[in-house]
Amino acid sequence: MAKCVILPSIPVSMFADITTTVRLNVTKITFEEFISKARRCDSVVNYIRHPPTNQLLSQYIVFTAGVEYRLDRVDRIFAIGLKARAPVSGQDVSVTTDDLIVLEVQVE
Repeated sequence: MAKCVILPSIPVSMFADITTTVRLNVTKITFEEFISKARRCDSVVNYIRHPPTNQLLSQYIVFTAGVEYRLDRVDRIFAIGLKARAPVSGQDVSVTTDDLIVLEVQVE
């Protein structure tokens, strides 16, 4: 199984080394589906910097922190973020699984 990658969004910089056409298929999945898929990966690299989200994720999966992601077509990519922004930008709000949107990103 490939490496799983958790992103806070789909950053344009991840395509910096790509020279061919890339098509992304994005599917909304449940948190439970994400956990099931992430547990089947050889490794999980997390690029989210929001401490409360990382604390929640660490209750379910083991991951290492990444710095800057570059697209690798064999990776399993997930974008995870809060359904609503914090009342104050940058504020660390408490997070539950119900607060998250999970997207599975498939690369063609």
